[in-house]
Amino acid sequence: EFFYLLTLTAIHWAAISGHHQVLAFLIEKLGKKILTFKQNPLILATRYGRTECVKLLLKAGYDLSHTDSIFFYFILCSFIILIYGIFSFIFFLTSSPLHLACWFGHTDIVQELLKYDVNVDQLDDSGKTPLHCCCWFGNRQSEAALIA
Repeated sequence: EFFYLLTLTAIHWAAISGHHQVLAFLIEKLGKKILTFKQNPLILATRYGRTECVKLLLKAGYDLSHTDSIFFYFILCSFIILIYGIFSFIFFLTSSPLHLACWFGHTDIVQELLKYDVNVDQLDDSGKTPLHCCCWFGNRQSEAALIA
């Protein structure tokens, strides 16, 4: 876990914490050359419901269809094994930003991602679409946004 924390950059931490002013500054100065271990800050901002950060990252051109590594989510979300079981944990490990927004019920982020023509039919590695996430966890508002 310590090694993983060392791989996060300032842009990752700004996305996690929701510091959109810091994030805007870093994007302006550094651009998109901050990915480590294929970790997309858009994934982090989406997971934690940081809408303003998601908007900034989308405007900067971060990949909407990118899914993150198992190592990344294993460290970040290992508690899910206890709550939802191993099958759900594996599903969560290979999710795109839209999958995560639907999973956690971040309807405002779902709507923002849809403005950028994200693929609503994208499958994760277990064959689930973002709509499956909404239905699985009862996120009716996110479900309505996808269907509209």
